[in-house]
Amino acid sequence: MDPPIINKGSPASEPDSASSDPKATGLVQTENPSPNSCEGGVGDAPAPAPQTKSDETPSNVKTQSVKPKKSASTGKKKGKQSKGPTLEELKRRGRDTRQHPHQDNIQIMDKMADLSMKSMKLTNLGTGLIYDHFMTQHRCEWDLLHPECPDRITEPYLRCLQYGLVTRCVPILPKKSVDEAALSQHSPEYLKLLKDSQFLSEIQPLQDLSEKYHGIYFNSPKMTSEKGHLPEHFLPRGVQTLQDLSGKYDSIYFNSKTFECAQLSLGSTIEMTEQILQEKVRNGFAIVRPPGHHAMYKEACGYCFFNNVAIAAKRALDKFGLERVLIVDWDVHHGQGTQYMFYDDPRVMYVSIHRYEYGNFWPNLRESDYDYIGEGRGTGYNINIPLNKTGMTNSDYMAVFHQLLMPIFYEYNPQLVLVSSGYDAAIGCPEGEMEVTPACYAHFINMLSALADGKLAVILEGGYCLKSLSEGVALTLRALLGDPTPRIGPLQQPNDVIKKTILNAIRVLRPYWQCLQFQGVLPVQSAEVSSTTQEDEHLRTVPFSTPENRPEVYPIDECCYPVQEPEVKATYSARIQELIDNTYLGKAPHRTALVYDEVMRKHKNHVDPGHPERPDRITKIYNKIQEYRLLKHCLRVESRMATDEEVLTCHKTEHFKKMQQIKETKPRELKEVQLQYNSVYLCQESYDCALLAVGSLLNVVEAVLTNKSQNGVAVIRPPGHHAEINQACGFCLFNNVAIAARYAQKTFGVKKVLILDWDVHHGNGIQHIFEDDPSVLYISIHRYDQGFFFPAGPDGNYDKVGNGAGAGFNINIPWNKYGMGDAEYIAAFLQVIMPVAYEFDPDLVLVSAGFDAARGDPLGHCDITPAGYGHMTQMLMSLANGRVILALEGGYNLHSISESMAMCTKVLLGGTCPPLGSLVPKTMAVESICNVLDTHKKYWKCLQFRVDLPAPVLPVTAGVQNNAVTSTSDMDSLTTAIGALQVKYESVSSSSDGGSFLSSPTVTSSDCTGDSPLGACGGSEAKNLTVRELLGGALADQDDLQMFAVVPLPWCEHLKMVAPPPERGLDVFAACSMCESTKENWVCLTCYEVCCGRYVNEHMLFHGLSTEHKMVLSYSDLSVWCYGCDAYIHNEIIVPHKRAAHRSKFGEDIPGV
Repeated sequence: MDPPIINKGSPASEPDSASSDPKATGLVQTENPSPNSCEGGVGDAPAPAPQTKSDETPSNVKTQSVKPKKSASTGKKKGKQSKGPTLEELKRRGRDTRQHPHQDNIQIMDKMADLSMKSMKLTNLGTGLIYDHFMTQHRCEWDLLHPECPDRITEPYLRCLQYGLVTRCVPILPKKSVDEAALSQHSPEYLKLLKDSQFLSEIQPLQDLSEKYHGIYFNSPKMTSEKGHLPEHFLPRGVQTLQDLSGKYDSIYFNSKTFECAQLSLGSTIEMTEQILQEKVRNGFAIVRPPGHHAMYKEACGYCFFNNVAIAAKRALDKFGLERVLIVDWDVHHGQGTQYMFYDDPRVMYVSIHRYEYGNFWPNLRESDYDYIGEGRGTGYNINIPLNKTGMTNSDYMAVFHQLLMPIFYEYNPQLVLVSSGYDAAIGCPEGEMEVTPACYAHFINMLSALADGKLAVILEGGYCLKSLSEGVALTLRALLGDPTPRIGPLQQPNDVIKKTILNAIRVLRPYWQCLQFQGVLPVQSAEVSSTTQEDEHLRTVPFSTPENRPEVYPIDECCYPVQEPEVKATYSARIQELIDNTYLGKAPHRTALVYDEVMRKHKNHVDPGHPERPDRITKIYNKIQEYRLLKHCLRVESRMATDEEVLTCHKTEHFKKMQQIKETKPRELKEVQLQYNSVYLCQESYDCALLAVGSLLNVVEAVLTNKSQNGVAVIRPPGHHAEINQACGFCLFNNVAIAARYAQKTFGVKKVLILDWDVHHGNGIQHIFEDDPSVLYISIHRYDQGFFFPAGPDGNYDKVGNGAGAGFNINIPWNKYGMGDAEYIAAFLQVIMPVAYEFDPDLVLVSAGFDAARGDPLGHCDITPAGYGHMTQMLMSLANGRVILALEGGYNLHSISESMAMCTKVLLGGTCPPLGSLVPKTMAVESICNVLDTHKKYWKCLQFRVDLPAPVLPVTAGVQNNAVTSTSDMDSLTTAIGALQVKYESVSSSSDGGSFLSSPTVTSSDCTGDSPLGACGGSEAKNLTVRELLGGALADQDDLQMFAVVPLPWCEHLKMVAPPPERGLDVFAACSMCESTKENWVCLTCYEVCCGRYVNEHMLFHGLSTEHKMVLSYSDLSVWCYGCDAYIHNEIIVPHKRAAHRSKFGEDIPGV
């Protein structure tokens, strides 16, 4: 790992330490369960009890629709009623709206009505912890070296103490389970047997035991006296009988305390789950044993007696009325017991990632393979990820989460997440033989914490290398507490075996989950070709375990588990210690630094106070953060002006001097100066405000990189991401985030910076500044609309990947349609952003946090909710040890931006993410993401899953197959397909040159000059098209329309608002009625008022908002736009209007029409 970035003598916080003496830590306890055994020990003060909810803010903050004030005039005259508002009245209403920008339009506010959410305040709920030393009394009396040993809970608990984690948790009293709970998933006969096992020392004759349990015959397996085993003559009285009982089950031992410990393990699991569901704690960890996920209805198995997690899930369904419970089992052994219990139940999704080796690994079951996906109503809700090779790494496991599991989890939308948390896939475990590092488990927790409003219960299962087990448990608990996720180094390419497994799972599951749309379908004839390859010739027929070949007696000595040689143990121990030493676990004393300065309000448009980039943008955000009581939890950072040298790291001197001159330029002259730029307004205070925005962001960067704060928020303006090296553009004067990246590199020695730009507009300025620099990865998600959305031109397309050494380090994810929301953005994160970011492994994450893709934004017309922004923020926090900084860019609905930035701030402070509902991305978004994947797969090793798959197969029923099953059946049908990267899935097909099947128009690059007809105020506007192309459907049938990149709608309900053309005709040279601009105007097809477009002063947009007139015609290109449908329209109703405009513009009728 890279060393921590520390400067100016500010040390990072180090993990707390505690005595390693078990007596000093309270690990030596009485024989009976302790009343408060989660805590204990010298120096460990009891953690505070869960606090009641405070009344800081209402528990349910709702947005309300706000209607704009009516004009003072009633439209009536004495003795006579007006037929409607006059043209002058309509103008006056528009002026009134612009003079009172806080009065948001009723339509926009109606869209925002469903943004109501839970309280945004940080809750006082903590992380629960259950531990009881009494559970150490379950032990193998005849095998001192048995891996399922008491140290499996004492050592992890001790490690948590050493890190100072225990005292930060809410102690939850362990409880024994009641019979009713056990009987929800186990038979009465089995429960009675477990109860009686504690008295078996009193039942000497084996025939008595056989008579007690009718139909069961007990005999006595032979004992050996090898190293680590007690000779028979040293065995306590009655142990032989316990051995007899143990031999009846696969990998099981009993002693006289087994039943009580199993009761305590189950009861503690249930108690943890119920405490979370009752919102007494936010999440929790139950350090319990014996484990549970192998236990079946009437059978102990694999060290397990009661199925702890399955019973807790059943209780959540029955007692709390939940409808969707997610169980994630990452123990290296398949939890077949849990699978059996919910195989046909869609209320529980069971997911298992386990070692399989084509059936050769325990429990050797055919039903552990990927094609067992549930049955009946539960089909698709059982997901097996069989690992057919040892040595799987962080990269392989993270690929499973990103490519398959997290998309399904977001679509499933669970109400509770239970984790069967085994650590036998961790490095050094003799049973798993995998290579997952302890720190990687913290990343799993970070992903799962975004689900179910953070209701996450982690229950200990397996793990048999005590060193990696203890570290894994401690880092899991640390992640539950909300500490920064430790870095795990750059992820590598997933190996071909896991790649094949993931794709096989996608193939059988995608008929049931709409999120799995990123692979194509092979033609039928290709799917019929034999899939056996040379690499699989070594595979043979596998003898799976079935009831028919079940042994009469199972071995109970060391032959039933793997044993490492001392040299191997020492090697693993050294490797684990090296990982521990190189994993940075420091954290800053403050979670979130925040900067805001009201002086930045002085940058304003004096000519048009209603301009969308207005001062209230930052004030509303700041006030909302205050309203939700988040500000008091933040470290307030002072604002400052950036220095000349800092700005010049990204801008040329010529541009800097032009901006300097603004202060001395007279207001009248500034009106002419700003026309030199594309969508920029200036006032005498603009220069100082721009320097203040940059400098304030740099102060937040300093606070984070000197470990004063873990992350940061900069509520600043003017924005910056459009500003080019040598000119202002798109409301932006200096490129705030780009300068911050250079500042971090030059001042603090940061090597790699990730800039994520989720503003709805492409950040052309950032892209151009870093397009040849591999030390800065720039990723932008934006509306593109085939090149017609601001800033326009081809630079925002997916094929612009960077230049020279920077090739691959510029990633554009362009949307070609409005309306993209949570589902589409989360899909882009999981398929592209997070895999690439993990491979890049940045030292710092900067977010160009524009909120104009938010629901209700008048310029972006997208649909991200505040919760959606929270989830994106949560994902980014797993990078760079949590060093994430959000800098405000765009966003023009004051309600949307304030709620969205407040949600991001809450998440940065450690708050939970509200659920998003079931997420399924739109097909057009899938197409865009696939284009990105196809383009960047040659630059990034993680992007290797875009292949055509065979058609789905029918799911396998729950019944166990014959004893001998060929493991190669169709398991490897993807071997040849993995290399075939054509995309043939519905509309997401690739052309021969790797591009989309949709033809992209030829678009010239926009250099952000004043000559460009497009503007930052929004829209998707066509240019350089012929009249015949513009008329579309009037000149061609509907099939021909599909040839065009921008296809107008043939009809919309707002056409009824179109009034006949005025008898005097149209005057395409008329000036804007509000600002007298003749640069780029539109005419309202209802009242025929002429106003300027979105990229001049937006007066037509505001006219539409104030009058609710929807249909407008462009005097530039004669296209017709509907504000209500957010789309171009062509219908015979508007042909006369286009003819009138064409006659005015060209002096003749439209040719051919």
